[in-house]
Amino acid sequence: MWRWIALIMLVVSGLVVASMMTSSSKYVSFEEAMSNPGKVYYVIGTFPEDPKIAYDPIKNPNKLEFSLVDKEGKEGKEVRVVYPGPKPQDFEKSEEVVVTGYWDEEQEIFYAQKVLLKCPSKYIDENASLTNN
Repeated sequence: MWRWIALIMLVVSGLVVASMMTSSSKYVSFEEAMSNPGKVYYVIGTFPEDPKIAYDPIKNPNKLEFSLVDKEGKEGKEVRVVYPGPKPQDFEKSEEVVVTGYWDEEQEIFYAQKVLLKCPSKYIDENASLTNN
């Protein structure tokens, strides 16, 4: 009886470890995502100098399009990203944007399933501002 329980626990723990290894992700460039269309990746990027952001909540509140330059790529390739959701609050103020999704080769877009923002610090060090005066 104990052997069966031990065997079941061993199999379950092996499956947990295997699933953790396959779901762990790293940030990649758009170039790498483009080389494997349809495969889900995490891409971290910033807005270009002249960001192209299209969002009309009256026409379609669940469609956000924007341009992003990845941080991992050598050339800083600007890519059009489409997100089927509402525009996050303070979107334009973000320092960095992490998109989880895949490259759609037919439409030549990065289709984002998730969008996470890294916003500027909301807290200012009061001592730093006093010493700069």
